[in-house]
Amino acid sequence: MRRKGMQEGTKEIIFHILRRESANSPSYWQKIPYLCRDESETVAFALEKINQDPDYLDLNGKKVGKIRWQRSCLQKKCGACAMVIN
Repeated sequence: MRRKGMQEGTKEIIFHILRRESANSPSYWQKIPYLCRDESETVAFALEKINQDPDYLDLNGKKVGKIRWQRSCLQKKCGACAMVIN
């Protein structure tokens, strides 16, 4: 998705992340926009970039907070182990 005024070659990606506040709280979907500036960026890279900004906001204007995911390969390179694709 490209928005007006975005730099050529930049794409906006919307991450749909299933979250919950604690182990006993109900889960909810958080939609998090991310501007991808390079085709070689991985999901893991994008999630780490989002985590670096404590003021990062979701599509509803709510602070995202830390995104945690399991890395089964322990490489921390692509992020494929964190995804469920429909």
